[in-house]
Amino acid sequence: MNGLHRPGTWKEPGDTLVMLIFLGKVPLSCVAMIKRMPMLARDLMSSPVITISENATVGEAARLMLEREVSALPVLNEGGGVVGILTHSDFGLSPKFRPLSENIYSLLGSTSTFEHLEETARQVGDKRIRDVMRRSVIVVHGGDSVEHVARLMMRWQIHRLPVMDDGALVGIITRHDFLKLIAGGK
Repeated sequence: MNGLHRPGTWKEPGDTLVMLIFLGKVPLSCVAMIKRMPMLARDLMSSPVITISENATVGEAARLMLEREVSALPVLNEGGGVVGILTHSDFGLSPKFRPLSENIYSLLGSTSTFEHLEETARQVGDKRIRDVMRRSVIVVHGGDSVEHVARLMMRWQIHRLPVMDDGALVGIITRHDFLKLIAGGK
């Protein structure tokens, strides 16, 4: 299944309000709206999704993320299938990159020369996405409830979930999408 996971749903008290944990206190009017209108992943997701090839470099991914103002890129194989995900937190602080630096502080620049930082950045930027991406990706489907999506994000402590339908990537849901929902933007 190429590392894509779809954990089961959890039936617990308060399921309809579980997504509110992302936001803290919420006005009762919002709670009532959420209870009245079951929302699906396809209603909340962002689409189209900005993706990257597993054969691209980390440098290309960093530029794409900055240009498109996204915090994650689903990674696709040559056939267009999702094979991983690369997030902004994977840059520089991941154990995959630490051998390139004496310690975390030198990577961040507090004990390093500019030349060392420049060389480390070049080495990291030249790596292939397939060598650094997360291969185990939890996904949801467009017909899944938003509360199921929120429960997965909380349980697995993740910030974004690719949305699949019929084996194809159709969208992505991030914690930012939940903020837009509460603000009335979706």
